[in-house]
Amino acid sequence: MGNRLFDKRLKTELKQYPPDLPENISTGIDEALRTLPNKKVNRYNPYFRVPVGIALLFCLIFAVSLIRDSIPGLRVASVKELRAKYPAYSGFSPNANVFIWPFEEVLKDPEAHIIVGEVVGDTTKEEVPITLNPGTPEKKIDDKLRSIGMNPSHSIEVSYTKVRVLDNITANKIRSREITIFQVPPGDYEFIQPLKPGMKAVFVLSDGTDRYSGKYALDRYHSFYVTEDDYVLSMSGFGDKYSGMRLKNFEKEIKKLEK
Repeated sequence: MGNRLFDKRLKTELKQYPPDLPENISTGIDEALRTLPNKKVNRYNPYFRVPVGIALLFCLIFAVSLIRDSIPGLRVASVKELRAKYPAYSGFSPNANVFIWPFEEVLKDPEAHIIVGEVVGDTTKEEVPITLNPGTPEKKIDDKLRSIGMNPSHSIEVSYTKVRVLDNITANKIRSREITIFQVPPGDYEFIQPLKPGMKAVFVLSDGTDRYSGKYALDRYHSFYVTEDDYVLSMSGFGDKYSGMRLKNFEKEIKKLEK
């Protein structure tokens, strides 16, 4: 009974094909199937549409990414607006006449690290004593101040911040996933770059020595904020020629200058 129903159904489905099918369908199935022409792909079949749709989606995402990275930097007016949230700190008194190396010169230092990082902890501070050795400029200044009745401080406040390494831009890579960076304020003007949890930045760093071994000193004059929309803004104002660039484009520029 089952075989007869199968034969009848198959014969019905194959009636659109050549009429000279064998009378005994059960014994002639193989021969009948060989006479079937190749069917065209049904583009409305969901098994066809799903993979094509996924492929088109990936193409669209890739195209948007290329367009986004090719967009030129922010206008000057837009950079000024962002400065309310990402202020530039020169780190020096307005009356100070200080020379800061151009950003391009920093890239010539083979020991410098340039990373994209994210602040993952609150900044802590520590009072570090200053050792005044005889004959050093620091000792001479200290003696001079004391001779006029002043009592100079013999310690400085050092800040420490935990940073997660998101990407190494330059060849001198940092292998650790999380690091501690530290800042020492300049002698003429107390200044610590404010770093808050969640903040992303392009950090220019150098290896710490002595009591700072295993930590990294922040070069705040050549580092850059990374905004929520992945634009870079100089932390100090000394690198403003790059402020407003897309992060990806800035990374490409650094790698090109590094060569």
